[in-house]
Amino acid sequence: MSADDKNPEETVADGDGRLPSLDKVEFLTVTNELLIAEVAEYKGVAQRVAADFANYKRRIAEERENEARLANETLWRKLLAILDDFDRAVKAAPQGDQETDWSAGIAQIDRKFHTLLENEGITQINALGETFDPRYHEALVTLTHPEVADGMVLDEINKGYLIGEKVLRHSQVSVSSGPEPPPTKEDSQLNFPHSQEN
Repeated sequence: MSADDKNPEETVADGDGRLPSLDKVEFLTVTNELLIAEVAEYKGVAQRVAADFANYKRRIAEERENEARLANETLWRKLLAILDDFDRAVKAAPQGDQETDWSAGIAQIDRKFHTLLENEGITQINALGETFDPRYHEALVTLTHPEVADGMVLDEINKGYLIGEKVLRHSQVSVSSGPEPPPTKEDSQLNFPHSQEN
């Protein structure tokens, strides 16, 4: 058989002097492409798993942070009730009694408590003389007032506080419904009936 009569699929010289046939080259090429595709698929799966795990870790960290924040807020709300008592004790101290050790001690505890709140980013909500705002105030009672316009806060029953921008506790307030309207003619007739003739 002459060199020209060789099978076109066979070639010359590979390691032992022969090159693989074209069928073998095609097989290896296809196998290589399949392996490359499989590696890319596994790489994609690994990247998705890594991304899912990173998201899981972030979500768990956020949940723990939220739980800690909520626990802190619950504790602060409980402590605010104690602070209210100290504030009332300071206000209720009899005149001239502020110089006693007991009164001075209560006042000092009250000041330290307020300083602690400020250091923790907890600030008091301004309510007295402000327009009632349901985002910050809770109306416990509505009263008529001859000199205060409708919707203005008359009195602060319990102080409200913010922790950062969030309401920790609403200010509990009394709100003006404005001056009493003047009696109308109908009201006068209802309140002061004319004597009836017998």
